[in-house]
Amino acid sequence: MLVADGAPAAGVTDPGWYQRPKVSGDLRIIHVAPTDSLQAAFDRAAPGDTILLEPGRHEVTGNLVLRNSGTRDAWIKIMTAPGERRAVIDLNGSGEFRISASYVLLRRVKIRHGGGNNLHIAPGAADIRDVVVAKVDIRALDWGPGAAVKINRNGPLHVRRVYLIDNDLSQSISNAVVDGVGVRKIVVRGNKIHDNAVGSHGIFFKGGSWRILIEDNEIYGIRGNAALQLGGNTGPDFFDPMWPQWEGVNQVARNNHLYDFDDSAFEVRGVLRGKIYDNRVETPTTFAIFRLQCGEVAGGQGSSGNDKIRIRDNVIEATGDPQYARNDCGPVDITFARQTWIGQFHNAGNPGPNIPTFPLPGDTVIP
Repeated sequence: MLVADGAPAAGVTDPGWYQRPKVSGDLRIIHVAPTDSLQAAFDRAAPGDTILLEPGRHEVTGNLVLRNSGTRDAWIKIMTAPGERRAVIDLNGSGEFRISASYVLLRRVKIRHGGGNNLHIAPGAADIRDVVVAKVDIRALDWGPGAAVKINRNGPLHVRRVYLIDNDLSQSISNAVVDGVGVRKIVVRGNKIHDNAVGSHGIFFKGGSWRILIEDNEIYGIRGNAALQLGGNTGPDFFDPMWPQWEGVNQVARNNHLYDFDDSAFEVRGVLRGKIYDNRVETPTTFAIFRLQCGEVAGGQGSSGNDKIRIRDNVIEATGDPQYARNDCGPVDITFARQTWIGQFHNAGNPGPNIPTFPLPGDTVIP
């Protein structure tokens, strides 16, 4: 069963995947005190179990890995016991919290001091599907390169239907705050995504990542790279084989609030059918609001351009006189419509192929 949680993204033809799944099954409760072994509790977990972490700091040495899966009707749930304080999973700089299981809910905990990544959702022995991460506070990665949340396929094993909902995500190292590679049907909704590793992105999904919905997030405090990116640049061995010629397919960014960043607001790299609409942007950047670049392809021979990109109904308020848009890749089928421009902007001296002169008929301009 599914509970409605938002409307379908434009162009989505598989009804239901963008909805957060209903988490069911309560067969046994496993209480874990801060002095208990959290890994031992994970190793005991069976479908329908709820692992309740008592408030306090749960110290971990090495990687913390959930390998046991729930089922469609009996999920495994990991959460803080009821009360105001949240349990803290402290990885002590010795490893990462890895979910390599399906039908898992992680809710109302804090994750700190990971090594590599803080939370890593990736297959171990089988495909992963249906993982919900909700109301989790993730920050203070100890060493990297790594993300606050990394989601990736692993060789022939796939990841699909992961939901990041209402989390606070920050402080990556030499990587985006949220990093997705070669994954399918992912929803990132209602999160705070902020304070990146300077020079890295706020969020991206690349490597053939397909059917990605990024909506209703606050993205801020991003320095030295794009706040929100569709597609990316992926090593040739990490692509989803379904889409070897594209970094991203059917990716949508809508209803997000982007502010306090100093590079491009939105970048599109190697994407087929990308949509950016109904977003609110407030920025002092002097660079560009919309930027297109090339991505990679599987096998490493050539590059992926962009095609069927639609950008409409965004409200952009700027104080740094940025460029409206630029294309640093090749020819593209791109449509801009009905933006609202507040403040001072300028057209790039060399905007690149198929970038129009702004403002366009139908745009609203407020000096």
